[in-house]
Amino acid sequence: MTLAAGLVALGVGIVMMMRWVPPPELAGTLAAFAIFVGVVGCGIGIYGALTTQDSILDAAAEKLAPSFGSTARARALLDQAVDAGRISFSVGIGVYIVIAGGVLALAGGIAGHRRLGADQAALTGTLPATPPQLPAGTVYGDVPPARLPRGSDPQADVGAS
Repeated sequence: MTLAAGLVALGVGIVMMMRWVPPPELAGTLAAFAIFVGVVGCGIGIYGALTTQDSILDAAAEKLAPSFGSTARARALLDQAVDAGRISFSVGIGVYIVIAGGVLALAGGIAGHRRLGADQAALTGTLPATPPQLPAGTVYGDVPPARLPRGSDPQADVGAS
């Protein structure tokens, strides 16, 4: 399952990075799909990291059940061995790669979605819904009125010709 999610995320990423510009509807769908695959990949990786020990102990208890009389008894003995330190587990690098790939797909999907919004705004020429607010106490924003050089009087030039 993690391999399939990784391959789908890789395929979506390649399509989004190509020079071919998809129509906006398809680009939005690809970005949403990349986000979905990233969340699923992260979820599977985290679930796998958290449940590795239990799933291995359950499988071992089922295999050892004929030797110990029951699955519950085999599982209890395996749990005692884990508590005593005779059996240990570690999460392999593959699980961390799955989680990192999920995060990467999620980040790529979000970036693609944001780029799509910026591209649509640039193409349609849309502006923000509300204009920027002017600073309090100003009429024209932060642009002060123009000052005349010293000694010049605009009224003196009106009838001088």
